Amino acid sequence: MKRINKLFAIVLSVFLISALFSACAGERSETDENGVTVQGNKVFKGNYSEKEIIKVDYFDTGYGSEWIYEIAKDFVNENESYALYLSADSSLVTNMEQKLQTGKNLSDVYFTPHFDWETYAAQGVLTTLNDVFESKPDAGSDITIAQKMEEGYAEGCEFEKNGSTDYYVLPWTKLITGIAYNVNLFNEYGISVPTTMEEFEVVCQTVIAKSGGKIMPLVVPGKIGGYFDFIGMNWWIQASGLDNVKEFFAFDSAEVFNPAKQPYSGFVRALKEFQKFFGSATNQFEKYCLSGSMAKDAYSAQRDFINGKAAMTINADWLESEMSSLVGETGFKMKLMKVPFLSDAVKENGEYVSVNYAADANFACVPAKAKNPTGAKKFLTYMHKDSELKSFTKTTGCLRPFKYDYSSLRSTLSDFANSVLDINDSCSKTFFDLVTGPRRFKAQKFVTANPYLSVVNGTSPEDFAKAEYAEAKVRWNKDWAV
Repeated sequence: MKRINKLFAIVLSVFLISALFSACAGERSETDENGVTVQGNKVFKGNYSEKEIIKVDYFDTGYGSEWIYEIAKDFVNENESYALYLSADSSLVTNMEQKLQTGKNLSDVYFTPHFDWETYAAQGVLTTLNDVFESKPDAGSDITIAQKMEEGYAEGCEFEKNGSTDYYVLPWTKLITGIAYNVNLFNEYGISVPTTMEEFEVVCQTVIAKSGGKIMPLVVPGKIGGYFDFIGMNWWIQASGLDNVKEFFAFDSAEVFNPAKQPYSGFVRALKEFQKFFGSATNQFEKYCLSGSMAKDAYSAQRDFINGKAAMTINADWLESEMSSLVGETGFKMKLMKVPFLSDAVKENGEYVSVNYAADANFACVPAKAKNPTGAKKFLTYMHKDSELKSFTKTTGCLRPFKYDYSSLRSTLSDFANSVLDINDSCSKTFFDLVTGPRRFKAQKFVTANPYLSVVNGTSPEDFAKAEYAEAKVRWNKDWAV
């Protein structure tokens, strides 16, 4: 089976950032006013040895640990027979699949970065979560977790096996993508946040002119091509409209790769916009980007941005949490802007249509060999109460893909986190790379190469699209055949 997994390189880079910032701060030990004790990895109320243990492994990079400790404390306060053992594991980006394959020393529930979970659902090593999806977490409410979930996400958690379609994973993050910018620099230079790409180009030119070329408009983690997709996919949705982009991901025919018509002509348009700022054939990259950007990983690019070497960087909602140490040291002020609109972006009733591109979700799953699947599912259900969804946002500044009111948190959050919420509020819909149809586990979004790296290296958008179309037609009746 094959599945789009372009975030792997991004998440791996984030893992390396975590290693740079990790330090031994001693074992945490505290008891709160409710009598809930946190003792290192353990969260419990009363005597830990008398409790039914739920073991949880979670991916801490980007989102930290506080969010899950806060939810765990609430859970054991209301469910005193349970205790949680929480293990932060940044290596889940590389070894989640190995854990499932060996089936040894498994935790009861995993909060993972994106991985090819469908392969393991097919092998029977993941527990179905239908009962969790159908549960009603909020007292006095008949709304199920599936009903609270935002559009499209439930479908992305389904897998059909032996004639039965079931849920196997739960999404635990909702990515908000955009362009981070230096607030103080924008204020100093009198720059307004751009809403169109024409305005964005003026911003770039203003930064160059007013800094005398000492500050570049952009720094990018070019070593990780996936970050470019945060702007490229937003532009594709703008150029084609969301329904056309969804048509591409249904892979009904090789014609979805035909650059002469929608939906793929919209992607060609996005690549042309990308070429205007990052194309090496016309020296645009060195005009707008900090020198050496193509060799930078995420940490290096983000460090240069925070240290004032560039005015902007392509990024997402996790940036502030991920770089909290350096942000704290420098007092750096930043916000996240929506990817500006193309001049010919699709409009409805004369207005541009805002859609958030959320890339891929991170997932929670329960192994079939978990020792306490009942406790794991009880904890998963609990964390979808409105109060716990808000707790996640309060502690991370980020969102989960569920319907809940976070307006009361605004005053407690940073300017950056509020800018993330502003983007979410202004977008009518969210789209992530959900492949549908019979070729869901065969066809690929990018066939021959990473389009952005190709354009940076001198390939024209037209030539890239032509090669993709030709290769897709070849593979359609071979390894993509159904």
